Order: sequence, then structure tokens, then C-alpha cells
Amino acid sequence: MCKAGEHDLTDPANVGLRRRPGGAVSRYCKPCNRRRSRDHHHRRREAAAPSRRRRPARGSALETLQMLADGETVAEIALQRSISQDAVYRALGRLRHRYGVRSNAALVAVALADGDIQPVHGQPLPPGGDTTAAHTASLLRLIRGERRALKPRDVQRGRMLDHLYAFSEPHAVSVLWTARLITAKDLPQLTSRRTV
Repeated sequence: MCKAGEHDLTDPANVGLRRRPGGAVSRYCKPCNRRRSRDHHHRRREAAAPSRRRRPARGSALETLQMLADGETVAEIALQRSISQDAVYRALGRLRHRYGVRSNAALVAVALADGDIQPVHGQPLPPGGDTTAAHTASLLRLIRGERRALKPRDVQRGRMLDHLYAFSEPHAVSVLWTARLITAKDLPQLTSRRTV
């Protein structure tokens, strides 16, 4: 019988042999070993509580984020920085993880709130009114994770970006930050989720 008392070790199907570093051979119970492995693999681990402190991001990653907030596309960032587009995506992914957000628009908003990047300057600001307020509310829902980013071919995305004088949703966040339509007061739950 095995140590658990469940399996007969005289049956060759239940016995496995393991060679130790010194050359010695030890026997083990295969069904118990599979169960332990399966239980370990499927065990739920409690997530560590995020810390309020966060490591500062590297300068090159923040430069990439600044370019994204200024309206550059991933292809343009990769071309200007002489890196691959995959490297740009990885840098943005690491920053999203570090700041504890899901979208690039939320990443730009939290980085602007922390003062890690600067809002866009020298371009026209969106007009006031109900349409701008509706687009601002939509972007705030995106920042909070209540909706997904719109696809590039989406007509609604094109209308919103045209109205806000922006090229992408992260750029629109930067434009609205400059216009003071989105501020740090709009992001209290995001700024408390930062990771170390």
C-alpha cells in the first residue's frame, strides 16, 4: 500500500521509479503523484493586495507612453524609436500592469494624474457642449473599465475622435486633460490600484 493507504504498490501500473542525483532509485505511487500535481495546478491562489507605492517606470517606457498620449500610432512610435512594434506593445503592456489598469486610455489618464507624462499642447481643444460631455463620459467609462476600447473601423469611434480633435482614445484622454474636462478627481479608484 502507498503512504496514503489508497493504492496497491505491488501492481506495476501504480509504481513509478525516480532516479536520484546520487544514482539511487526510489519508488513512488503514480496515482497519488498525479493527484498532487493536479491539485497543485488547480489550486486557487489568493492575489496579493496591491501596494500604494509603485516602482518608477523606466524613462524609455515613459517616452513611449508620452508619444502615445501625443497621438502617435504604434507603428509611428516604433519607427521613430527604431524598435519593433512588438517591443512597443510589450512596453505598454508592462506599464499597464505597473499602473494596474486595463486600457491604454486608462494608462494615459493615470500617468497624467501622477505627473509622469505631460498632456498634449499646441493643438485645438474640443468645443464645449453636450456632444463633448457625452464623449467625455464615454472615455471615463473606458478608463474605469466599464466598456472596451472601440475598434478602429467603428463609426462611433471615428465620430468621437473627429469631434475631440484626436487620433486615438489615449490621445483623446490627453486632449481632454488639457481642456480640464478629465482631471485627477475623476480617477480615485484607479489611483488606489497601483502595484509595486
